[in-house]
Amino acid sequence: MGLVLPFFNILFLLISHSISHADGGAGGVNYGLIADNLPSPVQAINLIKSNNIDRIRIFSPNHDVLNAVQNTGIQVIIGTFNHDVPKLANDTNFAINWVETNIVPFAESVTFCCISLGNEIIPGNLASSVLAAIGNLNAALLSFNLGNIPVSTSVGFALLASSYPPSSGDFKEIVVRDASLEYKNMFDAMVDSVYWALEKVGAGGLDVVVVESGWPSSGKGEYTTPSLAQIYNQNLVRHANLGTP
Repeated sequence: MGLVLPFFNILFLLISHSISHADGGAGGVNYGLIADNLPSPVQAINLIKSNNIDRIRIFSPNHDVLNAVQNTGIQVIIGTFNHDVPKLANDTNFAINWVETNIVPFAESVTFCCISLGNEIIPGNLASSVLAAIGNLNAALLSFNLGNIPVSTSVGFALLASSYPPSSGDFKEIVVRDASLEYKNMFDAMVDSVYWALEKVGAGGLDVVVVESGWPSSGKGEYTTPSLAQIYNQNLVRHANLGTP
């Protein structure tokens, strides 16, 4: 599905929807479309299905992908374009049209598990539009009786002032350090650092989904090889199936 870089991206469920804890170990793939010589969406979805992957994240409302994923049982996190965020925040009709165009036609044949507002727009110039945009999208979904689809946004770890040790995890401008915990791997440490940061701002009850992680399979250096990428991803899937702290 293209080159996957070694970083984490967190999805916060910012409204009153939740994901079952029974799904805690579920995994999926990001299906990106910015690359050369990509397979067609039908070929890509068939490849995903053949590997028993039942969850994907797409970064924009691409109808060719949505058509290919219809009636497959694959759950989809669908993103909005970053440049659409201010319009979604300021124009309720735009939000209604977005849902009517990109969600309603596929609602009976595609399992949407979440709409992700933009990608890593917090922190940044678009951050001030996030809350209103989520509210307008949620209202639009409700108007079409699709209130079961949550709306959220994804953020990168640039939002954190500190991410290690996890107990010092805090958002920027809030620094608290406590090195009392030890971790055997960075995945658990980074996820927990987000939870600690949420606790410190009184939002510890939010569900968090890791929506990006990976290892580069090509590029400069001895560490960017297909075999090492395979080892990382297989170990990540194996570990995620056990659940995080």
